Amino acid sequence: MSNDYQRPDGTPKSTGRKLHESIAHIRIDDSPEANGRVVIHVEHPDHDEGTRAFYRHRDSDVAATICSHLESEIDADLSRVTITDTVGLGIVERELVPGDGATAGAEIEVVSA
Repeated sequence: MSNDYQRPDGTPKSTGRKLHESIAHIRIDDSPEANGRVVIHVEHPDHDEGTRAFYRHRDSDVAATICSHLESEIDADLSRVTITDTVGLGIVERELVPGDGATAGAEIEVVSA
């Protein structure tokens, strides 16, 4: 599988979108391997080349994983987090309640694609 966020081997690639310190863009896709995992792509200027990807089993708490990543890996105060769920995990905004760190006060938007 290849899309704007990953190469055929599943490694992340930059989409070329203009990144802002106050916004994190996240996309959840199926893993290119048939192994029951999803790949979570995070675009933010704090990451090397503006992007990072990591894998989780689709039955794990993906929303908690995203929250933890935003809180621990992004130093900026976020005003907006957009999440595109292309695999139908059913993540909803209330699962991504902003914490005390980077996401405190951030507007969260989840889109199922």
